[in-house]
Amino acid sequence: MRDLLRFVLPRRSAAGWFARLRAGPITPRLDAKYRRWLAADPANEVKYERQELAWELAGELSKDDEISVLLAEAQREAAETTTPRRGRRQLLMLAGAAASLGAIAVAASFYLGSLSDEYRYSTAVGEQRSVVLPDQSRIVLNTSTQVRVIYKRNSRRVEIEQGEATFSVAHDASRPFDVVAAHGTTRAIGTEFNILSAPTGVTVSVLSGTVAITPPNDPRHTGSGDAVRLTRGEELTYSNSLVSAVRPLNANRIQEWHVGRIAFDDLPLSQALAEFNRYTWTPIVIRDATLSKLRVTGIFRIGETDALLQALNTAFGIRANHDAAAIELRASEADAGTPARP
Repeated sequence: MRDLLRFVLPRRSAAGWFARLRAGPITPRLDAKYRRWLAADPANEVKYERQELAWELAGELSKDDEISVLLAEAQREAAETTTPRRGRRQLLMLAGAAASLGAIAVAASFYLGSLSDEYRYSTAVGEQRSVVLPDQSRIVLNTSTQVRVIYKRNSRRVEIEQGEATFSVAHDASRPFDVVAAHGTTRAIGTEFNILSAPTGVTVSVLSGTVAITPPNDPRHTGSGDAVRLTRGEELTYSNSLVSAVRPLNANRIQEWHVGRIAFDDLPLSQALAEFNRYTWTPIVIRDATLSKLRVTGIFRIGETDALLQALNTAFGIRANHDAAAIELRASEADAGTPARP
């Protein structure tokens, strides 16, 4: 039986490992390989636990009358099959036993279908991370982001608890792909899109394809169940109290953070610093209100705080005072009339 299970179930799958470990014996070498498999992907531990649950359910299902009939038929077919070659007879008997296990597994999968796979992914300040989901959809997480992924038999759902992520969704008409942020829902319709969840609102940007957005308490669609559709090159921002007009997206900003850079395109300094501070533990704050409306343009690598401060000093004569809690910016006598272009 052990050899048959190895043949039917690949050892590197959760089902394969479950069958191999139950077959025994467990050598130190085998145990080390198993632990390396667990460490290779956080999802592997969840998958293995589901195999254990399926086995437990199978034990209960074997007492069911219909399952008992299936088992009896499989065992009878194996017993009635004869051949002069002893090795072939043993293989057929093992196949019959495997069919019995398969009957139980099919029934167990019906119960498991109502359960869900859940995963959590996160990034630290200044970190980016790319994750491939079980259906081959991909999530790229930006700085200080936390997401919760819930896959069920008939649905795929991602909850953005904080931060920003880009989604490349594998098409599956039988399982909608929904992203929930700040109580609004974005449904993918074969697409790639970006969602930034900030204190001021949630911005949805479509890089390709189409999405349908159902904002919370949308005054234009109250109780109607309608959704706002965005296509490639469009974005909008929603909050609990309002929904912006659809506008062209800033694709350059998204493309730059994917490669570890921050891009400013004629932004007020206050807005540029709010974006930059998402990537650093030590915030840069403006202590002179006259600086807030200065407009800046430039591209900086994530973490290059000194390069940004040097550019602001060169272009505007802005002085930076460092302390443990923050970096404070103050005006100097230099002319602050031209944008920074490092």
